[in-house]
Amino acid sequence: MWDKLRRFSVPALGGLGLLALVHGAAWSQGSRVEVPPPEATFGSVPVTAGDNVLGQAGAPVTIVEYASFTCPHCARFHSDILPALKKAYIDTGKARLVYRDFPLDRAAFAASVVARCATGGRYFGIVDLLFREQPRWAGAQDRMAALRRLATLSGISKKKLDACLKDEKIQNAVLQQRLTASQEFNVTSTPTLIVNGAKYHGGLTLEQFRAVIDRTLAGK
Repeated sequence: MWDKLRRFSVPALGGLGLLALVHGAAWSQGSRVEVPPPEATFGSVPVTAGDNVLGQAGAPVTIVEYASFTCPHCARFHSDILPALKKAYIDTGKARLVYRDFPLDRAAFAASVVARCATGGRYFGIVDLLFREQPRWAGAQDRMAALRRLATLSGISKKKLDACLKDEKIQNAVLQQRLTASQEFNVTSTPTLIVNGAKYHGGLTLEQFRAVIDRTLAGK
């Protein structure tokens, strides 16, 4: 499985890229919140049948997240920012989150494959588990054994897990998602988030993310 990752170059900087100088502003919850301009804008970012989506299909705002399971900044986004965004925007039908894999190393690649073993609406549950337990499994001497233990805790049987880890279709889907991100959206670091076509690094605060979404909802 590891040989497949060698065909792709791994960015030297696996964390947050440098944010552009702040020269934009938005209003959020009655106060002025400074928001950096998007790094780039795209006409649209199509959501495909193979995407894992959290939220309603008809939501007016689509947040596409490119993340790596070994990225500590991604884990921080999922623990400190996403829960509030989910409550305020995703659960209320205002936004949806599309999670896409951008593995930065072999361990992240394996974790992406493990997550895709989850079925029956359990995908985002194991995504949360992998990020929540990131220090334990990503820092383990035997990362693969640690991943296997987490998969078992999430309800994936050993037989199913073994089959998934050998499934070239799953592996290729992860790697193709990473390649598409690089080629079409110039993703170089994680987390990268694209909000209705506007691309941001994941270094924004919760208030800044709220401002970006509110501005998008207002059509600005």
